[in-house]
Formats: sequence, structure tokens, C-alpha cells
Amino acid sequence: MKAIGGTVLFPAIEEAYFGLKNVNTRYKHILIITDAGVEQNEFEALLKRIASDNINVSTVLVGPSPDNSFLSDMALWGNGRSYVIEDEFSLVELVLKEPSEEKDEVYNRQASAVRANGGAPWWGDVAINRMPPLAGYLRSSPRPGARVFLEAGPNADPVLTSWQYGLGRVTAFLAEPAGRGTQSWSGWDDYAPAMRRIAAQTARAQPVFDVRAQRTLDTIRVFARQTGTAAASAPELVLLSQDPGRGPLRILAFQEKAPGLFEAQLTYPASRPAYLELRAEGYTRKIALAAYSDTQHELGVSPETADLLRAVVSATGGTDHSGSSGFARTEIGDFQNAIPEAVSLRHWLILLAIVLFLLDIVERRSIRGLAWRKADA
Repeated sequence: MKAIGGTVLFPAIEEAYFGLKNVNTRYKHILIITDAGVEQNEFEALLKRIASDNINVSTVLVGPSPDNSFLSDMALWGNGRSYVIEDEFSLVELVLKEPSEEKDEVYNRQASAVRANGGAPWWGDVAINRMPPLAGYLRSSPRPGARVFLEAGPNADPVLTSWQYGLGRVTAFLAEPAGRGTQSWSGWDDYAPAMRRIAAQTARAQPVFDVRAQRTLDTIRVFARQTGTAAASAPELVLLSQDPGRGPLRILAFQEKAPGLFEAQLTYPASRPAYLELRAEGYTRKIALAAYSDTQHELGVSPETADLLRAVVSATGGTDHSGSSGFARTEIGDFQNAIPEAVSLRHWLILLAIVLFLLDIVERRSIRGLAWRKADA
């Protein structure tokens, strides 16, 4: 290799990148050796792209050159290092190793005791205290936000993790469900129930009914729409007491308004929170409505501000109707009767427009007549 002339690097780096990109190896490194100026090109974008594919780029500048800073930038963009040597004779030895095809050992092949987390809410009736050790699993670390339900080994490596993703759920089991890692589980009586439970917990539960509750003053309406294709029996609506020790206050039957669409309606004071429960065969859904949770916020007043409102009423000489449950409808009617009837101004405006038009004609003719008299004079 002779140190003569300039260096055209961009196409050479591209070829090196394409050659290493799809190689399955532990380390990938590109070494750039140059002694002169480098052409102008989109080096920054290329080297950052190479670095994003886990390929490092280092530079070696042979001899003094004003391009020292640029080669340092190239090494920075490529997540590598930059070297400067006096001449080509100072580069005594380059040890270039063949890329190793072996990967880091991430599979634990030793038998490891397993610890289950989550209890009955996740595992149900599975006997997690008698879970046999695993014969092998992949070492990993849990992703942020994931819950760990199985740990193994002295370092508490996560084996079973699960997390919410959008409207669904993702579960990662880092051992073979049927393979070397779970060979010791083949004699475990709860092996199949455990796998079935993991699948059931991962699958998103499909509700039998899509429920919507609407509160307007003292009236509560609940709509239940069947989500599945199979015919479902008509549900019932239960009004629960705020005291857990008491039974249901009222039970109402839903009426089917359309195929698969049910509606129930009850009267309940708007000033009290309502606790409801929809019950169907094998399905329950709880509903809670806060006091004054209807859409007409201007008619709903929190009891915490009742004293302040009474003070306003007293200062302005008004009347307090808080004791009347139907005051809103009554008062709205009174207000409508108290408002004077609106008078239509359309006809008067049309008449005014005609009068102004005629006045404009008279004024124009008067000005023209005056101008003609002055011209004759």
C-alpha cells in the first residue's frame, strides 16, 4: 500500500457496509486508513446508518494532514475511535481477527429452581408451590412496565413476563413449552393447566355486553348491547346499597328494544351516587355513577357549594329551591313564561329599507335639478 494522492472513501465504505450488514457475527468493525484529503459527500448520514446496525467505524490518519478533525468526526459518527500516526512505518501491526460466528451464551443449560409471582389472580388453581425446576431458559431482562410472573436462577432471571400493549396483552415465556427447557415439567400434573392459564390470561376477555349508562337529573338509563353472535338471555339491572352489608335495593329487568339491544330505566335522586350491577348468565358488570354526573352541569350543584349558593341567593334577593327534587323542570318553565315574547323586526326593516331607497332617489334628483339651474344661469 503506497501513500499517494487523495482518497475516495464513500463508495468503499458503502461496499464494506453492504458486505457486513447481513453477516451473523458478534462484532462488526470497519477500519479506514488514509493519508490525504477525503472527498465531500454525505458521510455523516452513512456512518450513523452503519452505527445503527451495530457496525463500528474507526479511522487511522497516516501523516500530518488538515483533515484530522474530519476523520475524528467520522469515527464519532461511526461509534469508533480515531488514531493519528506519523507515517506508514509507525503502523507496526494490525491484528485483524476473523469475525466469530459464536454468539454470547444467553441460554442457561443448568437446572434452576423457579419462583412464581402473581398468586391466584394470575395462576388460578395451579399448584405453583410444586412447580419443578426448569432444565433451561433464555437469560434476559424484563422490559419496562412488564410484570414478572416466573423467575429462575440465583439472579432471579425473568422467565415469564406479561405487559399491556394497546387493547391487547403480550406474554413472553423464555423456555420451550415442549422441549429441553421444560423436560422436567413433563411429570408435573399441573403442566397443562399452567400453559392453559397463561394463554387464557394473555387472551383479551371479550365482554358479553357493551354497557353504557346515562344519568339525567333523577333518571338513570342503562343500555346493554350484545357483543357476540350467540343469543344471550336478557340481563337484569341491580341497584346496590352503599352499605356492603345490605342486599340489593332494587332489581329491574331489561327491555329488548332491538335484537341484542337492551335498555333499563330507574328513578334515583341525582344528589346521591348510584352503584349498579348488570347481571346475565355467567356475566356481571359493575357500574358507578357519581352524584350529579349527568351532562347538564349547569343544573347539577355539588353539596359542598350549597352554603355559598345560599349566600348568593340571600344577597341577591332570590329564592332557594334546593329542597324540591323537580325544581329544574319547574323553574325552566317559569323562566320561559317570564321572558317577554320576541318581536319580529323583519317587516319593519324592509319598510325602513324602502324609505331610505326613496329618500336617496329624491336627494339625487334634487342635486341634479340644482346643477341644471346653475348651468342655465
